[in-house]
Amino acid sequence: MTAPLIPFPLVYAIYRAEIRVVDPVKKATLSRMLLDSVVSTEPGEKLDEKLANLSLPVDAGGERKL
Repeated sequence: MTAPLIPFPLVYAIYRAEIRVVDPVKKATLSRMLLDSVVSTEPGEKLDEKLANLSLPVDAGGERKL
């Protein structure tokens, strides 16, 4: 004996994806700045405050939309 079929509602969705291309040179530069900032932390210096005060270059975005 088979179980009765239960109809399931059909759901359709459309997703809009935004693709961003990251410039590898700018990404490497920002990574290096962040690493240098973390490595040069002195004893007693709070890392979260130091990172909060880290100034990034104006063109640091390094990404463009497609």
